[in-house]
Amino acid sequence: MLLKQRRDVDCTWLAEVFAEYDKYCRKFVGKPLKECRAVEIGFGARPFRFFFLLTMGVDVYGVDLDAPLIKMSLSDLNGIRKNNGLERAVKSFARWLVVQRKQYEELARFCAKHSDRDIRSFDDIIVRAQGRLIVSDAGSKEFWSRFNEPLQFIYSEDVFEHLPPDTLDCVLQRIWEHLAPTGVAMIRPCIFSGITGGHQLEWYAYRLVDRAITRRSEPWDHLRQNRFPANTYLNRLLRRDYRAKFSQRFDIVEEVVLLPDLGREYFAPSIAEELGQYPDEELFSNQVLFVLKRK
Repeated sequence: MLLKQRRDVDCTWLAEVFAEYDKYCRKFVGKPLKECRAVEIGFGARPFRFFFLLTMGVDVYGVDLDAPLIKMSLSDLNGIRKNNGLERAVKSFARWLVVQRKQYEELARFCAKHSDRDIRSFDDIIVRAQGRLIVSDAGSKEFWSRFNEPLQFIYSEDVFEHLPPDTLDCVLQRIWEHLAPTGVAMIRPCIFSGITGGHQLEWYAYRLVDRAITRRSEPWDHLRQNRFPANTYLNRLLRRDYRAKFSQRFDIVEEVVLLPDLGREYFAPSIAEELGQYPDEELFSNQVLFVLKRK
Protein backbone atom coordinates (compact mmCIF):
# COMPACT_ATOMS: atom_id res chain seq x y z
CA MET A 1 0.00 0.00 0.00
CA LEU A 2 2.85 2.37 0.84
CA LEU A 3 4.53 1.63 -2.50
CA LYS A 4 1.29 2.48 -4.29
CA GLN A 5 1.08 5.76 -2.38
CA ARG A 6 4.65 6.53 -3.45
CA ARG A 7 3.69 6.05 -7.10
CA ASP A 8 0.57 8.16 -6.77
CA VAL A 9 1.69 11.15 -4.69
CA ASP A 10 -0.94 13.81 -5.33
CA CYS A 11 -1.64 16.97 -3.35
CA THR A 12 -4.42 18.40 -5.51
CA TRP A 13 -7.00 17.32 -2.93
CA LEU A 14 -5.65 20.02 -0.61
CA ALA A 15 -6.89 22.74 -2.97
CA GLU A 16 -10.34 21.11 -2.86
CA VAL A 17 -10.25 21.04 0.94
CA PHE A 18 -9.25 24.70 1.09
CA ALA A 19 -12.03 25.65 -1.31
CA GLU A 20 -14.60 23.77 0.79
CA TYR A 21 -13.45 25.38 4.03
CA ASP A 22 -13.34 28.80 2.40
CA LYS A 23 -16.88 28.33 1.08
CA TYR A 24 -18.29 27.63 4.54
CA CYS A 25 -16.34 30.49 6.11
CA ARG A 26 -17.68 32.96 3.56
CA LYS A 27 -21.22 31.58 3.90
CA PHE A 28 -21.49 31.39 7.70
CA VAL A 29 -18.67 33.53 9.14
CA GLY A 30 -18.96 36.25 6.51
CA LYS A 31 -15.26 36.39 5.67
CA PRO A 32 -12.75 34.29 3.68
CA LEU A 33 -10.80 31.51 5.35
CA LYS A 34 -7.57 33.50 5.11
CA GLU A 35 -9.05 36.10 7.48
CA CYS A 36 -10.13 33.52 10.10
CA ARG A 37 -8.29 32.31 13.20
CA ALA A 38 -8.48 28.54 13.00
CA VAL A 39 -7.78 25.33 14.93
CA GLU A 40 -7.50 21.78 13.60
CA ILE A 41 -8.48 19.08 16.09
CA GLY A 42 -6.48 15.94 15.37
CA PHE A 43 -3.86 16.88 12.75
CA GLY A 44 -2.61 13.28 12.62
CA ALA A 45 0.68 11.69 11.64
CA ARG A 46 0.91 13.72 8.42
CA PRO A 47 -0.64 17.16 8.95
CA PHE A 48 -1.01 18.07 5.26
CA ARG A 49 -4.21 20.10 5.72
CA PHE A 50 -2.63 22.13 8.48
CA PHE A 51 0.53 22.80 6.46
CA PHE A 52 -1.41 23.88 3.38
CA LEU A 53 -3.70 26.23 5.31
CA LEU A 54 -0.67 27.73 7.05
CA THR A 55 1.18 28.40 3.80
CA MET A 56 -1.98 29.91 2.33
CA GLY A 57 -1.88 32.54 5.05
CA VAL A 58 -4.40 31.14 7.54
CA ASP A 59 -3.67 31.84 11.23
CA VAL A 60 -4.03 28.17 12.18
CA TYR A 61 -3.02 26.00 15.13
CA GLY A 62 -3.36 22.24 15.49
CA VAL A 63 -3.78 19.85 18.41
CA ASP A 64 -3.23 16.10 18.60
CA LEU A 65 -2.33 13.59 21.30
CA ASP A 66 0.62 12.33 19.25
CA ALA A 67 3.54 14.21 17.78
CA PRO A 68 3.93 13.76 14.00
CA LEU A 69 7.19 12.55 12.48
CA ILE A 70 8.11 15.66 10.51
CA LYS A 71 11.87 15.18 10.30
CA MET A 72 13.61 11.82 10.67
CA SER A 73 15.75 11.50 13.79
CA LEU A 74 16.50 8.77 16.31
CA SER A 75 15.25 10.95 19.14
CA ASP A 76 11.89 11.51 17.44
CA LEU A 77 11.49 7.80 16.70
CA ASN A 78 12.39 6.94 20.27
CA GLY A 79 9.81 9.42 21.50
CA ILE A 80 7.15 7.75 19.35
CA ARG A 81 8.21 4.36 20.73
CA LYS A 82 7.93 5.56 24.32
CA ASN A 83 4.60 7.33 23.85
CA ASN A 84 2.86 5.06 21.33
CA GLY A 85 4.68 1.74 21.37
CA LEU A 86 7.12 -0.12 19.15
CA GLU A 87 4.54 -0.92 16.46
CA ARG A 88 3.73 2.75 15.89
CA ALA A 89 7.44 3.60 15.75
CA VAL A 90 8.15 0.87 13.18
CA LYS A 91 5.19 1.98 11.04
CA SER A 92 6.32 5.59 11.22
CA PHE A 93 9.85 4.64 10.17
CA ALA A 94 8.60 2.50 7.26
CA ARG A 95 6.20 5.21 6.10
CA TRP A 96 8.98 7.79 6.22
CA LEU A 97 11.41 5.67 4.20
CA VAL A 98 8.94 4.55 1.57
CA VAL A 99 6.62 7.47 0.97
CA GLN A 100 6.56 10.30 3.48
CA ARG A 101 9.74 12.07 2.36
CA LYS A 102 8.42 12.14 -1.20
CA GLN A 103 5.02 13.34 -0.02
CA TYR A 104 6.55 16.23 1.91
CA GLU A 105 8.67 17.19 -1.10
CA GLU A 106 5.59 17.23 -3.32
CA LEU A 107 3.66 19.13 -0.66
CA ALA A 108 6.31 21.86 -0.65
CA ARG A 109 6.13 22.16 -4.45
CA PHE A 110 2.34 22.28 -4.36
CA CYS A 111 2.31 24.94 -1.63
CA ALA A 112 4.85 27.02 -3.54
CA LYS A 113 2.55 27.06 -6.59
CA HIS A 114 -0.56 28.12 -4.66
CA SER A 115 0.85 30.38 -1.94
CA ASP A 116 2.23 33.90 -2.21
CA ARG A 117 4.70 32.96 0.56
CA ASP A 118 8.31 32.09 -0.27
CA ILE A 119 8.28 28.27 -0.10
CA ARG A 120 11.46 26.74 -1.52
CA SER A 121 11.47 23.46 0.40
CA PHE A 122 9.62 21.59 3.11
CA ASP A 123 12.03 23.11 5.65
CA ASP A 124 10.42 26.50 4.95
CA ILE A 125 7.05 25.03 5.94
CA ILE A 126 8.51 23.55 9.12
CA VAL A 127 9.84 26.97 10.13
CA ARG A 128 6.39 28.54 9.64
CA ALA A 129 4.77 25.75 11.68
CA GLN A 130 7.08 26.22 14.65
CA GLY A 131 5.04 26.27 17.87
CA ARG A 132 1.72 25.75 16.09
CA LEU A 133 1.42 21.93 16.19
CA ILE A 134 0.54 21.33 19.82
CA VAL A 135 0.76 17.87 21.37
CA SER A 136 -2.08 17.90 23.90
CA ASP A 137 -5.50 16.57 24.79
CA ALA A 138 -8.03 18.50 22.70
CA GLY A 139 -10.32 18.64 25.72
CA SER A 140 -7.77 20.23 28.04
CA LYS A 141 -8.17 23.79 29.24
CA GLU A 142 -4.40 24.20 28.96
CA PHE A 143 -4.46 23.91 25.18
CA TRP A 144 -7.42 26.24 24.66
CA SER A 145 -6.18 28.84 27.17
CA ARG A 146 -3.59 30.04 24.62
CA PHE A 147 -6.38 31.63 22.59
CA ASN A 148 -7.25 34.94 24.17
CA GLU A 149 -9.68 35.85 21.41
CA PRO A 150 -12.54 33.79 19.94
CA LEU A 151 -11.87 31.55 16.96
CA GLN A 152 -13.73 31.92 13.69
CA PHE A 153 -13.07 28.43 12.30
CA ILE A 154 -12.55 25.02 13.93
CA TYR A 155 -12.32 21.84 11.89
CA SER A 156 -11.70 18.13 12.38
CA GLU A 157 -11.53 15.27 9.88
CA ASP A 158 -11.89 11.56 10.77
CA VAL A 159 -11.06 12.11 14.44
CA PHE A 160 -14.23 12.26 16.53
CA GLU A 161 -14.93 8.53 16.07
CA HIS A 162 -11.74 7.86 18.07
CA LEU A 163 -12.79 9.94 21.09
CA PRO A 164 -14.47 8.26 24.08
CA PRO A 165 -17.95 9.77 24.57
CA ASP A 166 -16.95 11.63 27.76
CA THR A 167 -13.89 13.10 26.04
CA LEU A 168 -15.98 14.06 23.03
CA ASP A 169 -18.39 15.94 25.30
CA CYS A 170 -15.47 17.80 26.85
CA VAL A 171 -14.04 18.72 23.43
CA LEU A 172 -17.43 20.01 22.32
CA GLN A 173 -17.63 22.16 25.44
CA ARG A 174 -14.22 23.67 24.66
CA ILE A 175 -15.28 24.36 21.07
CA TRP A 176 -18.43 26.06 22.31
CA GLU A 177 -16.42 28.18 24.76
CA HIS A 178 -13.85 29.36 22.22
CA LEU A 179 -15.83 29.59 18.99
CA ALA A 180 -16.84 33.13 18.11
CA PRO A 181 -20.59 33.85 17.97
CA THR A 182 -20.13 34.33 14.23
CA GLY A 183 -17.72 31.38 13.93
CA VAL A 184 -18.28 27.96 12.41
CA ALA A 185 -17.06 24.45 13.26
CA MET A 186 -16.77 21.76 10.58
CA ILE A 187 -16.65 18.27 12.09
CA ARG A 188 -16.48 15.24 9.80
CA PRO A 189 -16.42 11.91 11.66
CA CYS A 190 -16.51 8.45 10.13
CA ILE A 191 -19.86 6.95 11.17
CA PHE A 192 -19.42 3.54 12.79
CA SER A 193 -22.37 1.92 11.04
CA GLY A 194 -21.10 2.67 7.52
CA ILE A 195 -19.13 0.11 5.53
CA THR A 196 -15.92 2.04 6.32
CA GLY A 197 -16.84 2.44 10.00
CA GLY A 198 -14.90 -0.60 11.18
CA HIS A 199 -11.63 1.01 9.98
CA GLN A 200 -10.57 -2.07 8.04
CA LEU A 201 -8.27 -1.05 5.18
CA GLU A 202 -9.90 -3.50 2.78
CA TRP A 203 -13.20 -1.65 3.11
CA TYR A 204 -11.90 1.90 2.84
CA ALA A 205 -13.63 3.96 0.16
CA TYR A 206 -10.72 4.05 -2.28
CA ARG A 207 -10.49 0.22 -2.20
CA LEU A 208 -14.18 -0.55 -2.69
CA VAL A 209 -13.88 -0.12 -6.44
CA ASP A 210 -11.21 -2.83 -6.59
CA ARG A 211 -13.10 -6.11 -6.84
CA ALA A 212 -9.91 -7.99 -7.68
CA ILE A 213 -8.45 -7.79 -4.17
CA THR A 214 -8.99 -10.65 -1.75
CA ARG A 215 -10.70 -9.52 1.42
CA ARG A 216 -10.48 -11.50 4.63
CA SER A 217 -13.72 -10.06 6.05
CA GLU A 218 -17.27 -9.68 4.81
CA PRO A 219 -19.00 -6.29 4.26
CA TRP A 220 -20.01 -4.61 7.55
CA ASP A 221 -18.18 -7.32 9.50
CA HIS A 222 -17.77 -4.87 12.39
CA LEU A 223 -21.57 -4.80 12.82
CA ARG A 224 -21.92 -8.56 12.36
CA GLN A 225 -19.36 -11.14 13.50
CA ASN A 226 -16.67 -8.52 14.18
CA ARG A 227 -14.00 -11.12 13.53
CA PHE A 228 -11.30 -8.53 12.80
CA PRO A 229 -11.63 -5.62 15.26
CA ALA A 230 -9.79 -2.44 14.33
CA ASN A 231 -6.36 -1.88 15.82
CA THR A 232 -7.55 1.45 17.20
CA TYR A 233 -10.19 2.70 19.61
CA LEU A 234 -13.62 3.38 18.09
CA ASN A 235 -16.48 4.88 20.10
CA ARG A 236 -19.08 3.10 17.89
CA LEU A 237 -21.26 6.23 17.65
CA LEU A 238 -23.93 6.35 14.97
CA ARG A 239 -24.99 9.36 12.92
CA ARG A 240 -27.97 9.95 15.17
CA ASP A 241 -25.65 9.89 18.22
CA TYR A 242 -23.44 12.64 16.79
CA ARG A 243 -26.51 14.63 15.85
CA ALA A 244 -27.80 14.40 19.43
CA LYS A 245 -24.45 15.38 20.97
CA PHE A 246 -23.86 18.30 18.63
CA SER A 247 -27.40 19.60 19.11
CA GLN A 248 -26.88 20.08 22.84
CA ARG A 249 -24.63 23.12 22.28
CA PHE A 250 -24.84 23.93 18.57
CA ASP A 251 -27.21 24.46 15.70
CA ILE A 252 -26.42 22.03 12.89
CA VAL A 253 -26.67 24.42 9.95
CA GLU A 254 -25.65 21.79 7.38
CA GLU A 255 -25.28 18.00 7.41
CA VAL A 256 -23.68 16.51 4.29
CA VAL A 257 -22.80 12.90 3.44
CA LEU A 258 -19.48 12.80 1.62
CA LEU A 259 -20.17 9.68 -0.50
CA PRO A 260 -23.88 8.78 -0.45
CA ASP A 261 -24.68 5.08 -0.99
CA LEU A 262 -21.04 4.05 -0.52
CA GLY A 263 -20.97 0.23 -0.42
CA ARG A 264 -24.49 -0.28 -1.78
CA GLU A 265 -23.24 -2.83 -4.32
CA TYR A 266 -22.05 -5.05 -1.43
CA PHE A 267 -25.35 -4.86 0.43
CA ALA A 268 -26.72 -8.33 -0.35
CA PRO A 269 -30.29 -9.27 0.76
CA SER A 270 -28.89 -11.56 3.46
CA ILE A 271 -26.83 -8.68 4.90
CA ALA A 272 -29.85 -6.35 4.72
CA GLU A 273 -31.85 -8.83 6.76
CA GLU A 274 -29.07 -9.30 9.30
CA LEU A 275 -28.64 -5.52 9.77
CA GLY A 276 -32.33 -4.71 9.75
CA GLN A 277 -32.04 -2.67 12.96
CA TYR A 278 -29.95 -0.06 11.12
CA PRO A 279 -31.74 2.37 8.76
CA ASP A 280 -30.15 3.24 5.42
CA GLU A 281 -29.18 6.63 6.81
CA GLU A 282 -26.79 4.86 9.16
CA LEU A 283 -25.51 2.11 6.85
CA PHE A 284 -24.69 4.45 3.96
CA SER A 285 -23.48 7.56 5.78
CA ASN A 286 -19.79 6.78 6.34
CA GLN A 287 -18.16 10.24 6.42
CA VAL A 288 -20.67 12.95 7.35
CA LEU A 289 -19.89 16.65 7.58
CA PHE A 290 -21.62 18.49 10.41
CA VAL A 291 -21.42 22.27 10.12
CA LEU A 292 -22.02 23.79 13.55
CA LYS A 293 -22.85 27.26 14.87
CA ARG A 294 -23.12 28.16 18.55
CA LYS A 295 -26.61 28.24 20.00
